[in-house]
Amino acid sequence: MQGSLKSPKYHRPVSYSAFSEIISSEKNIRYWAGGTYLTTRPNAYPSRTGNLDTIVYLGDIPDLHRFQRNDRIAEFGSMVSLFEMVNSARNVLPKVLLDNILSIGSSLITKRATIGGSICLPDLTTSIPGTLISLGASIEVRYKRRKRSHYRWIPISRLTEKNGRIQIPMGGMVSGIRINIADNLNYQRFFSTGNMILDPENALSLSFVGSWDVDYLSNVHIAITLPSQGICFSRDLDNVFTSVRFPLRDEQFSSIEALVHSLLGSSFQPTPLQSAIVSSWFQEISEELNQMAVALPIEENN
Repeated sequence: MQGSLKSPKYHRPVSYSAFSEIISSEKNIRYWAGGTYLTTRPNAYPSRTGNLDTIVYLGDIPDLHRFQRNDRIAEFGSMVSLFEMVNSARNVLPKVLLDNILSIGSSLITKRATIGGSICLPDLTTSIPGTLISLGASIEVRYKRRKRSHYRWIPISRLTEKNGRIQIPMGGMVSGIRINIADNLNYQRFFSTGNMILDPENALSLSFVGSWDVDYLSNVHIAITLPSQGICFSRDLDNVFTSVRFPLRDEQFSSIEALVHSLLGSSFQPTPLQSAIVSSWFQEISEELNQMAVALPIEENN
């Protein structure tokens, strides 16, 4: 019977102050941005259970749609779509992030997908979080503590647990993303294969950034995303490429390849196909860096 269906509470705050009042008084809050993930969950709405969520739609808060920048950082509200990011900030977005967004799909997808939603979803449906981690990005989290609303900026890497999953503080809402655009990360590569939604077991992505100078890399940050498992990143993985000079010899690359697979396999279980693809991507990166090193004038390369 229709009368037996129960509906959750639904709020549409239009300011941070209204949002603060809601989270101070409600429990079991579920935030709704584009809604594409929520509406695909079983029993999301309406529900026959007694334990109902309070849905808070975030699209009416103007600050969540903001974009601002200076010489050092670019900040995006969490409701900014990936399409808007590309069109309003193409000239300041790091190449690795721009390539990542463009790889996701057509404007039909990127106009609905928000930067905040791509970080907060419990499933890794895009490789955006891994790319943001490689860029050292931070997020602004608004949350309730002792019946009061608080907010603070937290590096995404600090919110990523050992299993490679991002854990937002309970009841917290991501309100902004901050990306450092001042770093001299003049070498950036993004790779992806497979469909992270339809075939997460075999999909894979790699974000690789660093500062290239003459024949070596510094400030290297690497993130490998296995959507069915998590995001692999570590200082040991970054150091694989900072301890060598280019061009590499074959035995040097073999050592790097073995170390990468050892670090990846210590926390995750990539399939043989994923392992082979990771090898091919690092091979391509190494060959490109070798060519960059030998392209220097003879007097500089000696």
